[in-house]
Amino acid sequence: MVSCDGFRRPLLETVFNTVLLMALILSYLPQYYRIISKRSTAGISPNYVLFNVIVNTAQLSDLLYFYSWRHPVIECSSCVNGNLSAGESYGALLGLIQTSLVSFCSLIFLVLLAIYPSTLASSPKDGLLTSPTRPQQPTLNTYFTVLLGLVQAITIITFTLRLTVPYPSPPNRWDIDTFFEFLKFLLIPISTILAAIHFVPQLRVLLHSRPLSGSSSPLLKAFPRPSTTLSNATLILQAILFLSLAISFTIRTRDLELAKEKEMIMAAKGVTRNWYHFHYWHYGLGWPAWNWVLLGMGQGVLAVVGRRLGRDEDR
Repeated sequence: MVSCDGFRRPLLETVFNTVLLMALILSYLPQYYRIISKRSTAGISPNYVLFNVIVNTAQLSDLLYFYSWRHPVIECSSCVNGNLSAGESYGALLGLIQTSLVSFCSLIFLVLLAIYPSTLASSPKDGLLTSPTRPQQPTLNTYFTVLLGLVQAITIITFTLRLTVPYPSPPNRWDIDTFFEFLKFLLIPISTILAAIHFVPQLRVLLHSRPLSGSSSPLLKAFPRPSTTLSNATLILQAILFLSLAISFTIRTRDLELAKEKEMIMAAKGVTRNWYHFHYWHYGLGWPAWNWVLLGMGQGVLAVVGRRLGRDEDR
């Protein structure tokens, strides 16, 4: 019988994470509004959005395993007739809810790339300048990027749900262990690499989209490059919120992981302290916490660069 007492979270922590959840929802609205109102995704890199989708999908997959098998919070929740009340289940699963929300919102962002066109920018290399307001349909590369993001997200989440939700029948334990090793030794490290570089494609687009109004050429002044539809408000909010998520995840899982690892150290002989720390990081929520830090720092860099370019444009 699973003990559910350790899964109950303090009320203040639940309130803080609820505010964080609401803020995460609000952080995406300026970006959605900017794209829909302008009916354009000009200045947004498809690879930037794709990397975010892959990282968030890996995060969600990791947390589904974490809350299903490593610490069976889902089994203890009221939705499967566990010992936790509805409020206690909500507080215990807030980390999973937050990550699910971010994954869903990033998928919407990806789909918007295929729905709304970009705009034609100036092309000084060809000696031709086109109107910045003339619509341009999404390229084949954009459609491929969107399709790749959707397929990988649906595939990973479908496999994860099948191996973490014991309905209609419990999954095979060998399948669970095999998928978990794939998750921890391949998918999650790859997602961390992508989290570290996710802002680079968008940074290149921002620098390339720098206005040409400061140029000495009258022709280039008359045909400036279009401003990006990337929302600076969204970037600033997410830089703060993602860093907050990293802190929240660390706090929420520290006690659970330390208790579990101490039991393993007492039960096994010859386990060194260094292995203890690695095990806590690798098999706990060390990877997702670090990914949130990297995502937050990347969003912060884009916000600073976007703000600086915006000031240059106003001069």
